[in-house]
Amino acid sequence: FISTIGGQFIFNLLLKNISATAVTMGILGEPVGTCILAYFILGERIAPQQFLGIAVILLGLSVFFLCPIQAERRKARAS
Repeated sequence: FISTIGGQFIFNLLLKNISATAVTMGILGEPVGTCILAYFILGERIAPQQFLGIAVILLGLSVFFLCPIQAERRKARAS
């Protein structure tokens, strides 16, 4: 209950400075963080399917967050 309310509070704070699309994409990183914390804290194993899912999510987040930056740099160089 507390973590859910805390998470929603943080998301609302982020919406003041970051677009809703970026906040929503960032939420996709939550299961990745959960898997990593479970591995280190609880000693859980990461199954091959989970590892593949983590890789896909991180690749997608990288494309989403890094490609607009590169497009802005190209526009700045052209100007």
